[in-house]
Amino acid sequence: PLRTALCDLAVVSADNSVFKFEYGIIMNRKITGIILIVIGVALVAWGYNIYDSAGSQLARALTGDTPIEAWLGMVGGFIAVVIGIKKVK
Repeated sequence: PLRTALCDLAVVSADNSVFKFEYGIIMNRKITGIILIVIGVALVAWGYNIYDSAGSQLARALTGDTPIEAWLGMVGGFIAVVIGIKKVK
């Protein structure tokens, strides 16, 4: 009876540690997702600020080109937000 009780305790302990491990992975994914969302929003805002700056508007009016930093910020930020949302779900 004592041996059976110890085996049952070991199984419960193993299941509990597996639960804690899986819960930790889920929480790490959510934290990573939230961080990606925050960084993505900041990148989109930075890219839009570059796109909307006076120098950029003048360059677009004269040459029609948009600064690559603006595109990288907005597109990279959007991708980071999408990946972050998928990780949070």
